[in-house]
Amino acid sequence: MLRYWLNNTLELVPTPPALMVNPSISKPAAILMELTAGYKIFFHGYNELPDYYSTPINIPAATASKFQLTLSDLSTSPEVKDLQVSQRHCRLTSEGNLQYTPVYSHHLCFMECRMKVYLRVCNCTPYYFRRLGPDPICNPAGMNCLFKNLEEIEALGISSCHGCDTNCDEYVFTIDSVETTDWFLGTNVEWDLIKYPEIRYKRSLIFSGSNLIVQFGGATGLLLGASVLSLAEIVFFVTLRFCWCVFGKRQVD
Repeated sequence: MLRYWLNNTLELVPTPPALMVNPSISKPAAILMELTAGYKIFFHGYNELPDYYSTPINIPAATASKFQLTLSDLSTSPEVKDLQVSQRHCRLTSEGNLQYTPVYSHHLCFMECRMKVYLRVCNCTPYYFRRLGPDPICNPAGMNCLFKNLEEIEALGISSCHGCDTNCDEYVFTIDSVETTDWFLGTNVEWDLIKYPEIRYKRSLIFSGSNLIVQFGGATGLLLGASVLSLAEIVFFVTLRFCWCVFGKRQVD
């Protein structure tokens, strides 16, 4: 990970194999046992991470908790991915336009916006943020500045981060139920999906350039009794053929 941060490239981080789940299992589940302390837990997709506005679930120590989740996902078709970002209004993970991270996510974009606001208001960034070049780290006076100007920073962050596009592929986990009981053998946490997702949302291209040509050709054939090829021939005879007949004969004469 250190090489990844220093070189600012995702290629240095190997991609782990995907976790395969047997579809015959009615409720895919995972469990962590005998943790030595309490914890905060976030549920999010693999291409996203928690940010300042994410609300964690606080679980105290010496408890056993069970979460039941439902999953909804939004994927993007290859035809939509071929469009410009300004056309589809979303970004892929590989379409990084950020200064501090080589990959893109909606939350990473917001983090970078807040870092720039910190530098603008207090001329420093907290120690737990990544920095590039000479970005100063906040000392106690700088952290006090951030705390005193928190409302101004929040207002500037919201106004300056409106250009952060959403992720093209999104995964949203909804917590349906939480059960927490006292447990004397450390801290345990278990989560499972109530059922496999039954509905998948997808961004698809409804009307493409080829559809436009087909529709235009059909309308032309219906109204004028001609095809796109006929129109191309008319343009040819009116322009190139006409010029050749006029100027070509002059050169022969």
